Amino acid sequence: MREKEFTMYSLGQVLTEESVSEDPRSTDALVGVIMGSDSDWPTVKPCCDVLEILQIPFEFGVVSAHRTPKRMRKYAESAQYRGIQVIIACAGGSAHLPGMTASETILPVLGFGPTSKTFGPMDVIGSNVRMPAGVPMSFMGLDEAGAKNAALQAVRIISLQDAVLRVRLVQYIENQTNAVPFSVHY
Repeated sequence: MREKEFTMYSLGQVLTEESVSEDPRSTDALVGVIMGSDSDWPTVKPCCDVLEILQIPFEFGVVSAHRTPKRMRKYAESAQYRGIQVIIACAGGSAHLPGMTASETILPVLGFGPTSKTFGPMDVIGSNVRMPAGVPMSFMGLDEAGAKNAALQAVRIISLQDAVLRVRLVQYIENQTNAVPFSVHY
């Protein structure tokens, strides 16, 4: 990834070859956010923004199911030992990254994808929801809505064991609710 193009986050760590090891607790991240290529970054950024707002340590980087299958496998297999609790995967094109990642880990995998000129929404949706029995993966939607929902679902999962995080999540939801006006202003 070309780091200069990515937003700097206080809680986000950019993945490197060295950071993806099987050393127990080699990261402070609780959520891993992976994308099929750096062109997916505009779609992934809202996911990372929500994790940052909710103060969730996360890591993010490019892990392609097709172009870097060994990296994808190593990432998926090592994530649980490194302290990751949920993996969020975004890929356009064939959109295989979420499903392939789910096949290599026991962690919850949440997928979402961008729509593109080449692949319509049904291509991305179909690739994500047609998982074989025994390889669960949750599809969160498309584009910015899918990105934000993936982050919020990851936070919900993690907050099951973290009361402080649950309070932050409830406050986030209340703020979102309070931002919706009762009437139309024109």
